[in-house]
Formats: sequence, C-alpha cells, structure tokens
Amino acid sequence: KKWDTLKDYDELTKALSSGDCLAGFKTPACNFPPTFKVKKGVSGYIYDTHRIPSYTDRILWKSFSGLENNVECLSYLPCQLFSTSDHKPIRGAF
Repeated sequence: KKWDTLKDYDELTKALSSGDCLAGFKTPACNFPPTFKVKKGVSGYIYDTHRIPSYTDRILWKSFSGLENNVECLSYLPCQLFSTSDHKPIRGAF
C-alpha cells in the first residue's frame, strides 16, 4: 500500500514542525508501514479494518542547544514480529 498519503496528514509531524507542541523535540521519518491498528497474535502487518492505520508509536528526542548536529539517528524501525498488542513497538539507535 501507499502510506505517503497517511504521512501527509500526520498530526505529530505537523505539530512539531509548527512548534505547536513539544518545542525542540524531533522524531525521525516513519519509513515503514503504520504500527497501529494491527491485529493481535499476528506477525507483520494485518490491519483491523474498523480503524485507520496510524503511526502512534514514535521515538522523540531533543538535544542540548547547539548540539543538535551531534545527534544522528542510525536506526528507526518497528518490531515487526511483536504480536501481543495492536501496536508494533518502535526501536531506535542514535
């Protein structure tokens, strides 16, 4: 599926960009399928058809002023095999 349309309406990304919330925090781009509302007990991404898939699980980060360029996101991925919830947790390395 094409998730770019969903990303265009992502409220957190818009709010962080405009400074409406969590001033100074950043989150990496979600270059993976939505992590919510997946079916429990199933590895991978099978979505509940009664809900709109979304990116509810994120990693937010903030650096000391002047040191933002010293933080680099090396990895930002969902735990695809996690199946005990309707969310796929996110893992990241900085």
